[in-house]
This record gives sequence, structure tokens and C-alpha cells, in this order.
Amino acid sequence: SVLNPTNQPAQLHAGIKALIELRKTAPSTPLDAFFLYQIGYALSRAGSPHCAVHYLDRALNARPPQQLRAAILLEKSNLLEEQEDWWRQQKTLSDLIDCTTHPVQQDVQRMKSAQALLRLGKKQEAKTLLQTLATHGATLPLRQTAKQQLELIAGR
Repeated sequence: SVLNPTNQPAQLHAGIKALIELRKTAPSTPLDAFFLYQIGYALSRAGSPHCAVHYLDRALNARPPQQLRAAILLEKSNLLEEQEDWWRQQKTLSDLIDCTTHPVQQDVQRMKSAQALLRLGKKQEAKTLLQTLATHGATLPLRQTAKQQLELIAGR
């Protein structure tokens, strides 16, 4: 990481603090979304997931370009999964699917979204997603995994 080349927590925290101060004092620029994303990314690596999500949300509000938006949403989704915040993770995954163009990546996000829906107790919505993946998935392994998930749901 640029902020922490030696993998030392003290350096990472110092880098985060410097980025936050830079963001506070610098005029608004087209790079705001990128700076906010970097702060959120670094905070997630520094063990501050709630603060990281806050900065990732700010980065999303800064209207980043599509590819940066996808990276921000992916990072946020992973943090929400770690926090077991299934509702927000499912919403974030839905947004991520909408801005992802590669079919395999979309299918992986749909699979993760189905898992979040199951954790929320939304069995029918999860089944609908999994059925779509089982019949129209971009790769055979994803189709097979979706079919296995459907069998597990049917067995519950």
C-alpha cells in the first residue's frame, strides 16, 4: 500500500491522518472521490470498519467514475460482510451489479447477494436470484453452485 509500504500500523495511521488533513484543507477537485476511497480503504486495513464505510459512502457521494464506483462498492460490500450487516451489504451488492459490466463478475455479486438475502431470511428473493444464476450463469461452475444452493434451500 502507498500509505503503508512497510506494513507498520503506526505508519498506516499517520498516512490516514495526513490524507484526512489534506482533504480538509484542499479545495474540492475531481479527485475527491479517489482521496475519500483511499481513506476508506486504509481505514478498513487499519481495523476501523465503521469509519471506513463512512468514508466510502462519502466517496460514492462524490460521484466517482464508473470503475472507481465499482471498486468503492466492492470494498464497502466486503466490509459490510465482515460486520455481518446483511441488509446494507445486499443493497451495496445490488448497486455493484448495476455498475459491473463483466458477466462473471455480475454473477459472483449475484451469488453473494443471494447469500446476504438468505441471512436476512428472504428465502424467496434468494431463490429467484439463484434460479437465474442456475439457468443463465456465465460459467458452468457458477451455475452448478447456484443449483447446489437451491437444493440446500429446498432441503431446509
